[in-house]
Order: sequence, then C-alpha cells, then structure tokens
Amino acid sequence: MVSFILNETTEKQLLDYFRVSTRLDRAVDLVDFVVEESQGLFLVRSQVNPEKQYTVDLWARTCGCPDWTFRGSVNGLPCKHQMAAYLAVHRKPAEVK
Repeated sequence: MVSFILNETTEKQLLDYFRVSTRLDRAVDLVDFVVEESQGLFLVRSQVNPEKQYTVDLWARTCGCPDWTFRGSVNGLPCKHQMAAYLAVHRKPAEVK
C-alpha cells in the first residue's frame, strides 16, 4: 500500500481534475442535444430533466444551470453544458453521427 501526504494545492488540483473529468464524461453524453441559437449562444438539454434546457454563452463563459450558478462561477470550472457546447462546436466532421 502506498501512502503519501498531499498539500492543500495538490489536493485541490486533484479534486478539480476529477470534477472536470466527471463533467467531461457527462458532456459527451449531451453533445447530440446542443442547439446553436446564435453565434456563441447555445441551448443544451438538462441531463436530469430532458424537458429543460440551459443557455450557454461560450464567449462570456456562462451557463444558466444550477451547477454553474452555485459552483462554476466561483471556482471557474466549466459545467457539463459548457463542455458539451464546446465539444459540439469543435468536433470533427468524422465524429458527427
């Protein structure tokens, strides 16, 4: 068994990595439900309630979801809806289903 001590900075970096990794996995599931409203503005379906959509502004780096409102806007980490919009814009033609 390996044991080591993390300082506060390293621990925060690891926690941020796992949060982003989990959000990225969820974002991949949402990519097919991203609708571009106008340049830089997107509607992304909620994963919990498919009837609901959140507005993502990639230029302003904002989202209307609770996760962004309560956590992302404070710590600067993107939510899964922001990631999904980014992935939808940047995916290669071969990746489109």
